[in-house]
Order: sequence, then C-alpha cells, then structure tokens
Amino acid sequence: AELPNMIKEQAEAWLAEIATRPEVKVFDVNGDTIYYRINNPGNEIKPAAKDSIAVAYELYSFRGRLVESTQSRIESFQETIQRIKEDKEITDSVRNVRINMATEQLEKVKSQMMVLDQFRIAAIKHCLPLVGQGGSITIWAPAKFAPRSQQLLAGEPIVINVELNKVVEGANATVPALPKKLPLKPMPEKVSAKQQGNNDKKAMPRTIVPVQPAKQPAPQKK
Repeated sequence: AELPNMIKEQAEAWLAEIATRPEVKVFDVNGDTIYYRINNPGNEIKPAAKDSIAVAYELYSFRGRLVESTQSRIESFQETIQRIKEDKEITDSVRNVRINMATEQLEKVKSQMMVLDQFRIAAIKHCLPLVGQGGSITIWAPAKFAPRSQQLLAGEPIVINVELNKVVEGANATVPALPKKLPLKPMPEKVSAKQQGNNDKKAMPRTIVPVQPAKQPAPQKK
C-alpha cells in the first residue's frame, strides 16, 4: 500500500507544478483535469470525432521514462513477426495466419491513419481537436487517460508530445506516408508566458509536392 500512496502523492505534486508553467492550460473531461500546451497551433483544419487522423507521438511516464511511441510500436510488431517466423512448434498454416494478422496491425501502425474517437490513448483522443493539421501539442494527464502498459506503475501520470500530421474528413481515408518521428523530449522547455487567443493563431502553409509522371518504357526494336 505504501508504493501506490507514494505514487499518488508524487503524481499530485507533479501535476500541480505543471499547472504553474507558462502557457499551460486546463482541459476538463467530466471533472478530471488534463493539462496541455499548444506548441504549434497548425492550420484551420481541426479533427472531429469521426475524422481520420495521422499522428506522430512519444509518451513518457512522469518519471521521464519512454513508455511508447509510433516508432517503438512499429519495432515491436516487426519483432513479433520475426518470432512467429522462427517458431518451429507451430504448423505452416498457423504461422501464416499469425504473420498475416501481425502484418495487418503493423501496417495500421505505420500508416497511423485512424478514426479519432477510436484512438487507443484517451489523452490524445480528448486533446487533439485543440490543434489543427500540422500542429503540435504537449499533454500532461492523470493515469486514467494513459494506455495500459507494463512500463507504467499503477496511478502514474503521463506526458505526451504529439504532432498532428494529417486530417481527412470522415472515417474512410486514404492511408498517408509514415509520419516523421518526434525528437526525444520528455519534458518540453519552459517559454515566456504569452496570451494565445484564437485570433492570433496563424495557419501553417501547406507545401504541395508535384507528382512526377511515370517514365514510359522505351519502344522495343523490331
């Protein structure tokens, strides 16, 4: 009982200190408090619950330990697939089924395109609509908004750095390229306090990359 009580006391003190940081704001979820800071507001395209999104994120415990990220989940599925391939105690048919299932999950993680209200990390699901496409946000949340993980102690709060790379209206979206990996920064640096009204937020310009036409094969000599 001593460890849970100690974690609870440390978590409460940690979140109380977060609340005093410059530009940190409060987001209420049915009486529970999540703290957030918008690092980049992005453009005017903000995700709704049924929109498809692509994100890159890194999630840490309040002790500063990396719990998971887009990259770590990709590596985990790749290791699982390799273990299945090397398992000599299963039949080929069972192996193929398991590889196909793991590969399907791997491709979903690689694409990171999913419906917002089905996102597995509650803290991200609640706070992501606060930024637009191309934006980024840091979230500090109590344990109830964290994913299940053996890397987290019971009652341990989390901090997440998230980039919103893509928003597509509706659930049936085309899968985009793999989002870039965020730098490992468990605790963002403090910045000077400023008022960030909605009228002061500028949209991020979008860069359009022209599609190169496919090369035509050379005519065969007769």
